[in-house]
Amino acid sequence: MKKHQLLLLVSGGKSMLSMITILLIVFYTSYFYSKANKSNVNYMTGKCISMALSMLTGSIIGVVIGIMLRGELAYATILGILASFIVGYFIGKPFSKHAIAESLAAGMMGGMMGAMLGEMLRVTEIIPMLFFLNILYIISIYVIILWIKRENTVEELSSASYKKQMGLLLSVVFPSILIGLVAFYENDLTDNFTPTNVEETHDHSGH
Repeated sequence: MKKHQLLLLVSGGKSMLSMITILLIVFYTSYFYSKANKSNVNYMTGKCISMALSMLTGSIIGVVIGIMLRGELAYATILGILASFIVGYFIGKPFSKHAIAESLAAGMMGGMMGAMLGEMLRVTEIIPMLFFLNILYIISIYVIILWIKRENTVEELSSASYKKQMGLLLSVVFPSILIGLVAFYENDLTDNFTPTNVEETHDHSGH
C-alpha cells in the first residue's frame, strides 16, 4: 500500500489499528460478560468495576468514532454515546440494576469525551493514541478479571488454576504484541507526513 493511501486511511479512522481496536472491544466485552456472569462479587465491587470499565471502553469507542467522523463532531458524539450505552449495558448487566445505571452514565461520559479527543487529534497523533488506549484497555481487562476471580474464591495453587492464569496472561500478551507491531508499522509510515501532505493527498485523490 502506498504511503499517501495509508495516510488517508489513518486520517479517516480506517487504519488496521482502528479495526483491531473495534475487534478487541467486541471480543473483550464478550469475554468479560461471560466471566462476570459466573461471578459472585459484592454490590459495591460490581458498581466500581462497571463504572471504571465502561468509562474506559466508552472513551476508546468515542475516540475511534471521532477519528472516523472528523469534522462531524455532533454526529461522532451521538454515535459514541449510543455505542457506549450498548457496551455499558453488557458490562453492568452481570452485577445489578444499579451497576447498569453506573455503566450507562460512565459510558455516556466516556463516549462524549472520546469523540472530542478523536476530533482534536492530528493525523500523526492518531496511531500513538490508539496504541496507548489499547494497551491500557487490555491491562485493565486483565486486572479486573483477576479482581473478580479473587472476589469469588481464593483458588488453590493447582495445575488447573495455573493453566487458567497462563491462558489469561497469554490473552493479554499476544494482543499487545500484535497491537505494538501494527502501531510501529503504521506510525513509521505516517511520521514524515504533515497536515499539508494530507490536504495535497486529498486534493490529488479528488481529481
